[in-house]
Amino acid sequence: MKIRRVVVSLDPAPPSRAALEAAAALAARLDAELVGLFVEDVDLLHFAALPFAHEIGFGSAARRPLDLAAMELQLRALGAEVRQMLEQTAARSSLRWSFRVARGSPAAELLAAAAEADLVLAAAGLGPAPKGPLTLLAAVAYPAASAGAALGALAGVLGDGITVLLLAEDAAQARRWEKEAGAALAERGLSARFRVVRGKERETLAQLLGESTASALILAGVDEALGREGLRELMKQWRCPVFILH
Repeated sequence: MKIRRVVVSLDPAPPSRAALEAAAALAARLDAELVGLFVEDVDLLHFAALPFAHEIGFGSAARRPLDLAAMELQLRALGAEVRQMLEQTAARSSLRWSFRVARGSPAAELLAAAAEADLVLAAAGLGPAPKGPLTLLAAVAYPAASAGAALGALAGVLGDGITVLLLAEDAAQARRWEKEAGAALAERGLSARFRVVRGKERETLAQLLGESTASALILAGVDEALGREGLRELMKQWRCPVFILH
């Protein structure tokens, strides 16, 4: 599996800056294009359009009215700021890069970007952790060979050691998936620890991930299984970069 484009979700916050550095390092290692994505959160725009909307200055603590035009202006300014941040980061490593702005729900736009790119990186929690093992969270509907090939491309770049959590209801199907993914990893001299998570065990998924010491969480085909809100909550709880595989 050749990873040609690495998309990173950007905003001016420190976790996003750390995620950008991680994405740039990954793109350089994989000889891939670095693509920055800035999402104008539609919920903020809806709030700003309300007649009672106000904002409080961080430094001054002054309360002032907020309207749609002012919010759009602020978002454009933030977009320009993160574009410059992307340009400077890419220039340091002589990376091919591009930048785009989308308006909508951040989670939905990330999933849409994942459908168009090979790999999407979203900042989560406290930003990149030290290099260590990887955790793949996959749905059985995602091609096992593709998951194994992607892990083979990322292992050694993101970290060493792989744990696979597989969302599957059918035990026989899960065994076939594990065999195919294991074979794809074995071709690259790698192995993984597998655990099948069935429907009745989904409530333990957050606990399993919360106890993990992985340096990165990789998602493969789990958006339908978890849903948009489930994905958003997962990213809130995680404490390292989240990668979404196409």
